[in-house]
Amino acid sequence: MKSENENKFIKEKIAEITERLLGLFMKRKIDRVPAIPLIGAASRHLLGISYREYAQNSDVAIKCHLEAMKIVGHDALPSSLGPDLCVESTDFGGATIFPEDDTPYPDPTKWLIKDPKDYKIVKKFSWEKAKRMNDVIHGIKKLSDIVGMGGAITIGPMGVLVRLRRPQDLIRDWIWHKEELHEALDFITDILVEYVEKQIEAAGGGPSMLMIPTVCAQKDIMSREMWEELDAPYQKRIVDAAKKKGAMFLTHNCGRGAYFDLLIKWLKPIGMNFAYLPYDCETEEEMIEKYSEKVIFIGYVDTSLLALGTPSEVIAECKREIEVFRNWKRGYILGSACEYPPYASLYNAIAMVKAAEIYGKYE
Repeated sequence: MKSENENKFIKEKIAEITERLLGLFMKRKIDRVPAIPLIGAASRHLLGISYREYAQNSDVAIKCHLEAMKIVGHDALPSSLGPDLCVESTDFGGATIFPEDDTPYPDPTKWLIKDPKDYKIVKKFSWEKAKRMNDVIHGIKKLSDIVGMGGAITIGPMGVLVRLRRPQDLIRDWIWHKEELHEALDFITDILVEYVEKQIEAAGGGPSMLMIPTVCAQKDIMSREMWEELDAPYQKRIVDAAKKKGAMFLTHNCGRGAYFDLLIKWLKPIGMNFAYLPYDCETEEEMIEKYSEKVIFIGYVDTSLLALGTPSEVIAECKREIEVFRNWKRGYILGSACEYPPYASLYNAIAMVKAAEIYGKYE
C-alpha cells in the first residue's frame, strides 16, 4: 500500500509541475512562481548515500531525486542527470577524483593534455568505454519511464577541455596553437552533439529540455572576443541539434559578469539561471529593463545563504526576490544561484518552496 501511495503522489506531483513549468514556457497563466532550488547531490542525504556512489550510479541517483521530490516538493522534474561537471571529461580520458562526500573534480596533478600536440588524444574517445556518459543516458531512459519526459545536460566543449588541460596553458594555446585547439574543440563538439541527441532520444519522445552550464561566458574567465571564438559557435552546434529534436534550451552561469547579451545572441535560450548581475548591469532594475522581455529568469538565491543561513533568512530573501522579479515580462522562476550545496541540509530548500507557495501566487 505504501508503494502504491508513493507512486500516486509522484504522478500527481509530476502532473502539477509539468502544468506549471510548461505553462510558463508557453506563456500561459500559472498559479504561482515555480521554485527550483537546483537540488542535485544534496538529495543523497535523504537516503544516506555517499557522493561517490551518487555520481557513478544513475540508478541510485534516481532514487535520491524521487525522494527529494516527495520531501522538498520543488518544481524541478527529475528528468536529467548531471551528477557533476566531470562526466564528459572523465570519458575523454581525464583523471577525476571522486571524494566520498564532495563534488568530483579533475586531478590537478594529472592533466591529460600536457602539450599542444596532445590535443589529438581526444580523438581516442570511444562510446564503448564512455562509462559515465552511458550511465547518464541509461538513467534518463529509466527516469522517462517514470516521469514521462526527459532532459539533457552537457558541460560543452570548452568545459571539457578546461578539465583536460591546465587553464593557463589553454590561454597560451589560443594565441600560439589555434589550429590544434580548434581541431580538438570541433571533435569534442561532434561527440557532445551525439551525447545530447542520445539523451533526448532516451527521453522517449516526451517534452524535453537541454541545460548547458555556459561556465566560460563571463568576464572573470574569458574576454568577450575569446568566448565568441572558442565557445559560442561550438555551443551553438549543440543547442541547434537539441532544438532540431524538439528540446527547449536553458543555460546556467554562476560566475560574475556573465555575458547575457552574447548568450541570447548566439544560443537563444528560453531560460537563464545566474548567480550575479550580468556584466552590463549595475542594478537589478537595470537587468529587468534590459532582459525581462527576452528570456525567462531563473534565480538567484545565494548558495552561501542556502548552506549557512536559517530557514527564516532564506524565506526573507526569497520573498524579496519574488517581489522584485515576479513581473519579469517573459517569466520568472525562483531558483538557487547555482546547484544546491551538496553538503547542506535540505531545510532551506523546503523554505524556498514554502516562500513560493505563500508569496509567489498570481492573481
